[in-house]
Amino acid sequence: MGIRLTLNRFQLARYIPGVNVDLIGAEARRCGLITLTSPLIAGGLIFVAAWLAAGSEGTPEMVGSGLVRLVANVLPVTAGLAVVTALARERMIELQLSLPVSFATTLARRAGLVLAAVTAASAVTVAGLMARGQWLHPAHDVTALLVPLGPAIFLAGTGACAVILVRSGAGAAAAVVVAWLMQLAVVDRLAQDWVVNRGLLVVFGAAALALACRMAADGELALKGVQA
Repeated sequence: MGIRLTLNRFQLARYIPGVNVDLIGAEARRCGLITLTSPLIAGGLIFVAAWLAAGSEGTPEMVGSGLVRLVANVLPVTAGLAVVTALARERMIELQLSLPVSFATTLARRAGLVLAAVTAASAVTVAGLMARGQWLHPAHDVTALLVPLGPAIFLAGTGACAVILVRSGAGAAAAVVVAWLMQLAVVDRLAQDWVVNRGLLVVFGAAALALACRMAADGELALKGVQA
């Protein structure tokens, strides 16, 4: 089920009666099938790695810790790049002025759709590794989702801000990779307690997403002022 709103006829500055559009479904289509399924594909590749590792000569501790690292890095980077792909599709923000929602709302919805897909993929992947006895991490309940979701929110926020600032998909993707490397080199070394680490990443990511929405709203207001 999606949210249905009446389309706005911009040149007449009024809404067209009786014409509706499923905005959530439209946003999902604009994100693209590959973008929204990429977290599930990443989770599937982790399961392949788990299956291959089960037949290796490594100890259960080595295999379990290696798979946790895969989950903690592959899914978050996938999330950041997916947000960049979903947002970079809008080449002409001016078209947003003809819609009944702001560009900031569009940004939030697309980022939300990607993060929802990442959450689903994380839940399936973590639960699957737990069921196989290959999840070597202190968290063995719902808090285990923070292992991939903390950095995923951080990199998603970074990607959203980068798209608004550089207006380039390639540049924003590079910013996501740089932010991921900085997380590994700085945040993970300074905050070694995993709860504190993931809490900081969630806060940083949420702040970055809020900043991206604010920048998108400010840019749209400036554009409306120019057209006025």
